Amino acid sequence: MTGSGELACVLQINELLYFVQNALDRLNKEDIVKTCEEFYEEEEIEQSKLVLWNLTKYSERYIKRTGKNKSNANLSDIVDCVNCIDWEVVKVKFVSYNNAKVPYFEPDSTDIRVLRKEVRDLQTNCLLMSNVMHEISSMKNDINRMKQLHESSKQHEKEIQDLKVEFAELNSASMKKTTEKRKSVLTYVEAASKSKIKSHAPSKSSDEKSEWHTVAKKVKTIGSNTSGRLKSVAVTKRVHIHVTRLDTNTTADDLIQWVESKSMRVMECNKLATKFDTYNSFHLAIDHSSITSIENVYDSSMWPSGILVRRYFLTKQHHERKN
Repeated sequence: MTGSGELACVLQINELLYFVQNALDRLNKEDIVKTCEEFYEEEEIEQSKLVLWNLTKYSERYIKRTGKNKSNANLSDIVDCVNCIDWEVVKVKFVSYNNAKVPYFEPDSTDIRVLRKEVRDLQTNCLLMSNVMHEISSMKNDINRMKQLHESSKQHEKEIQDLKVEFAELNSASMKKTTEKRKSVLTYVEAASKSKIKSHAPSKSSDEKSEWHTVAKKVKTIGSNTSGRLKSVAVTKRVHIHVTRLDTNTTADDLIQWVESKSMRVMECNKLATKFDTYNSFHLAIDHSSITSIENVYDSSMWPSGILVRRYFLTKQHHERKN
């Protein structure tokens, strides 16, 4: 035991604990356990552990190891204890009496623990470098895409500029034609006002130039003579309606049957093309003589709820198809 005025320091002779206490700054736990396991006997390891527990009171209960790997477990406990104890508080220092019982350890030799840490740092840096290279590659691809978009936008700008020029030329030509037409009309009006033209119809003689011309009304005659073998075609007046918003299962026969149940005679029923396939539409031609009033056709009480009925306007194609 030694003292220097404040607290005493206990010097304990134990080569194994001396080695562990001084090697923790240079070697990791695995290397220390492996070195001591190869160098010391099982009894020496157990005795050193007991000494350490008695001096430091590391735990309330002493852990006695058994089994095949007893020495390895005891050495692991010793390293954990030495590593966890605050030696400035405990004031115990292990010394060596016989250096032959201490494994060879050169403080200036390569620090395996530091070397391993550097290797791990190097691996981390390599991974970061790989991520950086990947990001750089991705940025290059983005730059190339932006260049392509820029070139494409330039091409589009050129096309738009060409279209603007073409539109301006067309607009100028149109304005020119409009101006010429206006001039032509004004010239014609001025000439007409000067010559006091009263009719655009050509005259047969110079005497008729100053006279007004009466336009004869076209005459339409309907025959009334019933004698003879020549007969006219009977004309049946029809009421054309558009029926829509019908169920998709509704057929032309269903619609005809419904209308004729209301004492109206159907002369024609055609299914129409619809914008959507969620409903059916039909064109109905009803004999005008079979209805008492046109209002009866558009009476809401005649048709089922939700069905839309309105006037149907015949197209030119319909007339040509009928003819």
